Parts: sequence; C-alpha cells; structure tokens
Amino acid sequence: MNEKITLITKLGLVAAVLVTVYFWMAGSALEVADYAIIGTILVIAGIATFMIWKRSSDIKKGFVAEDELSKKAAHKAGYYAYLSTIWLTVGLLWGKHLHAGTAWNAGAFHWSVCGSNSACARSHIPCACTLSEKKNKRISEHKIT
Repeated sequence: MNEKITLITKLGLVAAVLVTVYFWMAGSALEVADYAIIGTILVIAGIATFMIWKRSSDIKKGFVAEDELSKKAAHKAGYYAYLSTIWLTVGLLWGKHLHAGTAWNAGAFHWSVCGSNSACARSHIPCACTLSEKKNKRISEHKIT
C-alpha cells in the first residue's frame, strides 16, 4: 500500500511539472533556448513516467521495492551528486570572484544573472551587467597614461 501511495505521489509530481511547463509555454513568446529547456524537461518527465510505469508493473508482479544493493547504489549516487553540486557551486563562486569585471565574467555568469547574452544590449532598462560594463569603460577611458 505504501508503495502505491509513493507511485501516485511521483505521478502527481510529473503531472504538476508538465502543467507548469504548459502554462510557461502559453504565457509568453518563446525563444530557441526556451524550446531546448522545454525539450529537456519533457524528456526527463518521459523517463520518470516510464520508471513509474515499470515500478507499478513490478509491484503487481510481487517484487520487493528495494533490496540492499539498490539502496547502497542509491546512497552512493546521492553522495556523489551532493559532492559535485557543492564543488560546482564553490567553483562558480570562485570563478565569479576571480574574474569580476573581466570579459570572461560577461559570458556564462552574465547569462545566469540577466537571462541571455544579448538581452542587456537590447534593453532600455540597465541591469547590473551593463552598469558594471559602463563603469569599467569609464574607468579605462579616464586612466592617466
């Protein structure tokens, strides 16, 4: 009974993600990058749905939910995912601090802060990236040589 509740909860979560993606698509005009994100979400939702269906058929056949080996593998995968997330975050923060105000910083970090590489250039509302670029340009123009 507990396994069936877990499967129903997982299926509800997949349905909630798909409904959210639908409302996101219907809410505004989409760009090429948005289609890539939506495609990735749909692939992940499809894989999750297949895994839920496979698990429900295993429950009907009477198989156990988890054995010791699958628990050990899940714990090990979670451990490595946790470590990689922590070190990725530390690396990104270190890279942002190290390359603050440089052209390298205007790449991936600019995209994560402002949404896209070209949005600030076309926008009439200055964001933090364009303000820092203007400040760096003023400083470099007024250097005493």
